[in-house]
Amino acid sequence: MDDPGCRKPQQRPDLRRRQQPGALHQTARAIAGSNAAQLRERLEKKSAKAEFDAPIACMRVSDDLSISFTVARWQRPNRKHQAPQWLLNCKMGAPAGWIVALRLEENNRKILDHLLLPSTSMKGTWLRFMDKTRERRKIERFETFEDLAQSLVRRVNRAKRGASNNPSRSKASRSTQGGRPQRGCRRSTKHKNP
Repeated sequence: MDDPGCRKPQQRPDLRRRQQPGALHQTARAIAGSNAAQLRERLEKKSAKAEFDAPIACMRVSDDLSISFTVARWQRPNRKHQAPQWLLNCKMGAPAGWIVALRLEENNRKILDHLLLPSTSMKGTWLRFMDKTRERRKIERFETFEDLAQSLVRRVNRAKRGASNNPSRSKASRSTQGGRPQRGCRRSTKHKNP
């Protein structure tokens, strides 16, 4: 006879699924490592020095840009009609540059696509997003890593050229152009009521 005061621990049928993220994490790290090697080769062909630090999954490019590698995991929707969400984690916080993420399909078993976002999209170490919020967060989607790498190499070259062409331009001089505010800057104006 069971004592009603003592409860047996509840068995979880999904225990097997809970053990898989470790294996998935190792697989994702291996993929990130091979992607980083492929990206480093492309950058070095364009004469950019790149070093990959595997423990933190971050690549330093020419000592002033960083590319972090991570995984965007699928999250079960909280409500019945809610769109699926993905959770992205940069454990150390993202240094200035870009973040490359493998986005996983439902139940986190396969790779859905590859994502590229500026590190400025991360306000902390976690980022939760849905497909409809990708554009607002400046998250770009690529079917293959080759497409993402090609786009990223262009951006790194553009950033290098921009930094080498205007090393003496201050931040204040970049905010205005010929005395006029750039697009996006607003001047305070007084509106007349009719």
